[in-house]
Amino acid sequence: MQDQSIQMETLCRMEPKTKSVEDVSRMIKIDGLPEVSGNYDVCLEEEEILGVLRHIQNDFSGICNNSRMGKFDHQRKRPRAVAVTLNSMFDVRKILAKASQFKSYDGNIYVNRFLSKKDRETEKKILKTRYELIKKGILKNTLKIRKLKLYCGDEEVMLVKN
Repeated sequence: MQDQSIQMETLCRMEPKTKSVEDVSRMIKIDGLPEVSGNYDVCLEEEEILGVLRHIQNDFSGICNNSRMGKFDHQRKRPRAVAVTLNSMFDVRKILAKASQFKSYDGNIYVNRFLSKKDRETEKKILKTRYELIKKGILKNTLKIRKLKLYCGDEEVMLVKN
């Protein structure tokens, strides 16, 4: 039993540095799940994650892998996000479609699509540019974000550089 838990801990920490497009497309991000007290590097109980996902979509094929994003910091008030790899892209689409209908589970837990680090940086630039345009007086409803690009009407907007 102890060997099995050691193997599970090792598997959870062995996350490849680069993910293929297929891997990322099967991933979701869950924010707000509390950290396991005592040992912060172990994987979450799969039942806890399954409980959140079943609350959203009852029938899905299961979880391949899960891990916390980032390093643990005792001073941080919010728990780190959890990257969850599901068995199929179809499950991801079903869960994200339903998750957007109610936005939150158990008050502070949110389920979103997973973005690679590069995509997260791009999204940050998009949101910053959008905010700047709104401050200049452009109406919110004319600005749209599609496939990591910002549009004002039908024209693509150049992003603000950091």
